[in-house]
Amino acid sequence: MSAAARICEYLKTNGRATRPELQRELDLGEKTVETAIRKLARLQFVADTGRKRREGSPRLAAIYAPGIKEFSQHEFSRGIFAGRPGGAPRQRHSFEALTGAMSAFFGGIAA
Repeated sequence: MSAAARICEYLKTNGRATRPELQRELDLGEKTVETAIRKLARLQFVADTGRKRREGSPRLAAIYAPGIKEFSQHEFSRGIFAGRPGGAPRQRHSFEALTGAMSAFFGGIAA
């Protein structure tokens, strides 16, 4: 069972939890829980309640609850893209254009 599925199952059973609580109770790493919660929230499988509580440190931890959508591994997997989302498509530049740009740049520098 994926970390995302385990998190959703835990929230469905227990109602609410913080990220540190999910890490502890499900024996998952910090980054694993952080990434899964971010993606689950984006896909509305998990919701931030807007409330916070202390979890063993001075910092307050956000409390999460089941979202408005029932978890689906297929939909969750479909909503994940390889790597980070990119911006504008990469443009290819020719070697000649690079040579011209470098000549223009360095040609303006006094010797």
